[in-house]
Amino acid sequence: MSIGLGGVSLPDDMWIENRFAEHGVAGTFRRTIGGRLLRYETTTTGGAPLDLVCSENMGPMTVSTYRAVAALVGTGVLTLEYESETYSVVFRSDDPPVLDFELLVPRPNAEDDDLVHGVIKLITV
Repeated sequence: MSIGLGGVSLPDDMWIENRFAEHGVAGTFRRTIGGRLLRYETTTTGGAPLDLVCSENMGPMTVSTYRAVAALVGTGVLTLEYESETYSVVFRSDDPPVLDFELLVPRPNAEDDDLVHGVIKLITV
């Protein structure tokens, strides 16, 4: 399996935590003055959150890869290649931080080959 985001190769054992959470339907419910329930539903395209996760045990990435991903923040629509699927995504800037990472071994001056773990927050467009 290969994973790529905007041309940056990511560790193969990262996973999308909420990959199957979106069902393509949005709706609201309201009550009339008489108490009757009204339902409004529509199909949706885009807007599905995708949290790309690497943990301490599975998929930690190097600081150099993290820096390459960080350079993509704010550049617009990106292509996420995950297994055999392709998504058009942007960073989920309404839910900061869009890159929520920590060093596996904390130290003041991280080097390119040090490892980090965390979450890349994306949303489909």
